[in-house]
Amino acid sequence: MKTKITVLLFALFLMGGGKAISQKYITNSKTSTQTYVPYIYQWGQEVQNPVAEIILHCNTHVSVDSLNISIPFLKYNKSWLFMLTQDDCKQAAFCLTWAAMNGKPLCPSSYVVNNTSCQLYYNIQQLMAGDIPPGASYLSSRAGNTLGFTDGCGNDLRFNFTTTVDAENSYMNANIVVDSGNTNNYFRFFMKSGLVWENVLEMLNYGNSIAFHDLTNASVHDTADLISHYIIAHDSIKLHTLGRTCKVLAEPNGNIDYVKAAFNYDTIELMTAQDDANTLLYPFQVTTDLNKGLLKRYFLEPEAIKTKVLQELAKPKEQREAVHIGVHGTDSTWAELFLWLNNNYGKDGNDSLWFTSLEEYYEYNYFRLHSTITKTQINDSTIKISATLPSRYGHFYYPSLTLNVSGLQTSNISSIQTNDTVKGFSYGNYSGGIMMNINCRNHLYDNAQHYTQQYLQHNDTSNYQDALYFVGQLKDNPQKQALLNSINCKYTNGAYDTVINASICNGGAFTGFGFNADTTGTYVQYLHTVEGCDSIITLNLTCLNGLNDVRSNYNVSLSPNPAQNSTKLTIEGAKEKADIELYDIQGRKRATYVLNKGQKDLIINCENLHQGIYTLRVIIGKQVSNRKLVIE
Repeated sequence: MKTKITVLLFALFLMGGGKAISQKYITNSKTSTQTYVPYIYQWGQEVQNPVAEIILHCNTHVSVDSLNISIPFLKYNKSWLFMLTQDDCKQAAFCLTWAAMNGKPLCPSSYVVNNTSCQLYYNIQQLMAGDIPPGASYLSSRAGNTLGFTDGCGNDLRFNFTTTVDAENSYMNANIVVDSGNTNNYFRFFMKSGLVWENVLEMLNYGNSIAFHDLTNASVHDTADLISHYIIAHDSIKLHTLGRTCKVLAEPNGNIDYVKAAFNYDTIELMTAQDDANTLLYPFQVTTDLNKGLLKRYFLEPEAIKTKVLQELAKPKEQREAVHIGVHGTDSTWAELFLWLNNNYGKDGNDSLWFTSLEEYYEYNYFRLHSTITKTQINDSTIKISATLPSRYGHFYYPSLTLNVSGLQTSNISSIQTNDTVKGFSYGNYSGGIMMNINCRNHLYDNAQHYTQQYLQHNDTSNYQDALYFVGQLKDNPQKQALLNSINCKYTNGAYDTVINASICNGGAFTGFGFNADTTGTYVQYLHTVEGCDSIITLNLTCLNGLNDVRSNYNVSLSPNPAQNSTKLTIEGAKEKADIELYDIQGRKRATYVLNKGQKDLIINCENLHQGIYTLRVIIGKQVSNRKLVIE
């Protein structure tokens, strides 16, 4: 009867088009009044074949012919690739592998229950209710200590991996006992048959991926029967994930017949195996899209994996084999391996590592080979770059790309615009030019909003880190700022603190946020809102002498001022290069420019600036001058 109720809930939910399902906890064999509502990303609505447009507004003349645009072999310009595939739909994939990477509690390798030493586990329902096994602790003894790398532009990303699913098996729909505070019976933490769907859904939300493995009740050497069970399993996956397909196979038990069947089942696009694999993956030598490829993986213990990593890193990057590991169960020694990778080669090391899932690498490599990149000259200082990301068979879930643009530096860029297809964007200097990271995931904002709301309801350190992480993936816009304001308001217990560093010319005044200040000093305003999130705004104001009071042999002028579309900054008489910085009224640096020695005019594009008052700071040698710029 319980199984029928679960299926009915899913059916009602799918008909309603919602994003979450409700499932009753089971406590002491009785139905509890608590309800767990998992968030499910709208995988069936993911964008396919997106066209990303990026408009670069430069502060100097730029010719489209001088720009060379390329897609690096590895995302974020990383120099080596690590992938992990965890077989057998193990519960440890959630409460150890995923937990270690995302700053969640880890269960001890052994705990004595009734005079017997055993390994304890937990599920997402228990984690969200705070019902954690005894003896659980955090990696590096700190909640929220996540493991990952950066995007090359200062933003943190987390390690991701592949877990296999046993989609035909009923244990994935098992009810989970939640009994917070009960220290008399720990049976609810004993190892289950495998992952439940709610665990899988949460891991998918974080960017991990899934793969086929064992098939239930199939004749494991009959190709036709295996294909029929692939279809059954696939239908189950799509039902439970709101339309996500599964295109990866991790060969089970060394059975090559699974691979033979996968070759004849279009949905499976990539396979991995150990003894039967015929392809060693060298990322910087890949010239095909790997469709229907059978990639080799290694089953090694953590210390042997470290040796493998060091062997590959001793080679030039062009000769490095991807370190692709297979594993069944994981324990604390694996958590320590992930920490070692993070501390040496991830965000807390030299940041050379891309640790991702087989599916994400496959999609990125496909985009690298098949994307169409165009560049268009809009005007003398504006370039538009368009990137079309084709999706094979219409079910890609990582629509993102890194572009390298030679011939530009960030100092040459006054502003960047993207179209609505681009949901996440970052850029920074890279060897010989700039790099841009484009993310077109259709519901990236919904994902960020969910984890923001989760933090607002359960304000612990780990949820705070998650909220910042997912909001940080969004491109800069008012919606992102609103989420950040909500997070910071909660984090400061009802006070959203803002510090403004600003400067004015002698005789001027700083107005805004309730201030009307005209002398150097520190000012504080308290702004109250009905939502109870009060703002404490601190203004550090510097009153600067006018240009005529600065001992200099150059003159600065702006025309037109006020400006609408653009303005020209002219510096007469300077004998050195000039560094120019643009600040808004809140003291935030919005752009930087450079006038080299011998240049005197700079065209500043104002189209992407909101109406208001800005300050242009001109730095020549040790001399600093400021000019007020008004945008109408």
